Amino acid sequence: MKKATSVLKYLAMLGVAVFLLTYALKGYPLESLLHDMGAVDYRWILLSIALAMTSHWLRAYRWNILLRPLGYQNLNSFRTLLCVMSGYLANLAVPRMGEVTKCGALRKTDEVPMTTSLGSVVTERFIDLICLLISLTLTFLVERNRLKDFSENFIREKMSGLAPLLPYLYWIAAIGFVVALGGLFFFWKNKKKLRKYPLFGKAEHIVRQVVDGLLSFRKMKNVPGFLISTTLIWVLYFLMTYVVFFAIPETSSLSWGAGLAAFAFGGIAMTAPVSGGIGTYHLIVSAILMLYGVNHQSALLYATVMHAAQTVMTIFFGGIGLFGSIFISKRKKHEQDKHTVENT
Repeated sequence: MKKATSVLKYLAMLGVAVFLLTYALKGYPLESLLHDMGAVDYRWILLSIALAMTSHWLRAYRWNILLRPLGYQNLNSFRTLLCVMSGYLANLAVPRMGEVTKCGALRKTDEVPMTTSLGSVVTERFIDLICLLISLTLTFLVERNRLKDFSENFIREKMSGLAPLLPYLYWIAAIGFVVALGGLFFFWKNKKKLRKYPLFGKAEHIVRQVVDGLLSFRKMKNVPGFLISTTLIWVLYFLMTYVVFFAIPETSSLSWGAGLAAFAFGGIAMTAPVSGGIGTYHLIVSAILMLYGVNHQSALLYATVMHAAQTVMTIFFGGIGLFGSIFISKRKKHEQDKHTVENT
């Protein structure tokens, strides 16, 4: 039953993604799209992929910085990169599945408990959210004249659809807060009694591991490395978006401010709960580029080429990451079994 529900959920998200992509590309015949893609200068696409892979390696390096203070000193950036890429591959199938997948892969390659690594991933996501907000703020400061009307209309349109639901959302949030607060108070008052039960003790241990992962940044020894790698990750995200402008004649003259806008709003599009940002990325990024005078088809061409390049890169290197992490874990298990036999 659970498996069937997961399959239905995946099919529903995929259906939404296909619908959004079809809607985005409406009015752009497939023959014309393929013809225009043939005129793209793919040297810039390869550069974009190289920049993206460098950012992923830095993400693996930064993850190691978070985990080392927790007792995992022998983490290798290459092995962690394999886990990171396998996570990106999983995200193409099911949004947010990548976090669990890469933590599971790291448990097999380096024996880091999933609860600990998941806690550190939550910390990473919080930092990434701050960086995305900084990017958006910088975008509005630099391009405020172009983006003011677009953002106001976008927010007004979305909020008008949510307005009838807001009272219910407030009540749900309030009830959830009261229930959570009551639960915490109950456990705090009865924790000595509850610790007598093995299941509670196991749950408490898991929670402690997650909290350790969440607070891992407080124990960091390499703070400069963490800050520099975080900055470089987001600079590379911008550059991998901007350089693709030069691959298409109609976007090659756009300013770096336009690149900043495409990068920031593209980041928002990729957070949508659809497989790989399919459809949402095309709709939002093409709308942004049209604000800069790019015609509809050229704007869609850019969004399609950019998204397709990153998707192909994720499938290729994500597949290498998945099989590489499996190979490492099996080899490690084989060596452990061999060592056990030799000692008996």
